[in-house]
Amino acid sequence: TCGVAAAGTVWCWGDNAVGQLGLDRLGDPAPPAKVPFLQDAVSVDAGAFHTCALRQGGDVLCWGDNLNGQLGTGSRQRSSVVAAPVGLPSVTAVSAGFGHTCATVRGGGLYCWGASERGQTGSSDDEDLLRPTPVTGLDDVRQVSAGQQHTCMVRGVEVQCMGSNTTSQLGDGTATHSDRPRRVVQPSTGARPR
Repeated sequence: TCGVAAAGTVWCWGDNAVGQLGLDRLGDPAPPAKVPFLQDAVSVDAGAFHTCALRQGGDVLCWGDNLNGQLGTGSRQRSSVVAAPVGLPSVTAVSAGFGHTCATVRGGGLYCWGASERGQTGSSDDEDLLRPTPVTGLDDVRQVSAGQQHTCMVRGVEVQCMGSNTTSQLGDGTATHSDRPRRVVQPSTGARPR
């Protein structure tokens, strides 16, 4: 678990097996402790085994597991200290998922990186993305939330999702995976349960 203090520092606690607390060490669970080298955070998001923080000015720092490239550093080397994703433009929001990360950028674009096996990064290739990569055709994304193997976003007045759809988590009325955002369908108001 992580949170941002009023002064812009980030505090994390809990499991630290792969450095997801950013405390410059691995190992035992830890009580709340301040993440070193991070003084100007505006938000933080903890994924399954990695964490990312958005700094004033639009920079992102991530730490923890990097098996799928979810730190965006261009490698698969995990980091127990803050590390900057490579080539990421100015960010407005960041969301850490299970093995991937996505960020909205100024102008409404969406960048994703990490695990891509179900299309959760907007890539049609199931190879992991080791660096932040723009999702083509998106210039109106206002919010993003990365899940286990899927990603949802607010575009204009619609909610759209992409990635794994095994349990219909894309909300499009199907169980088909998609590497392109699909509109979440509202249930019919005329139907009555039987």
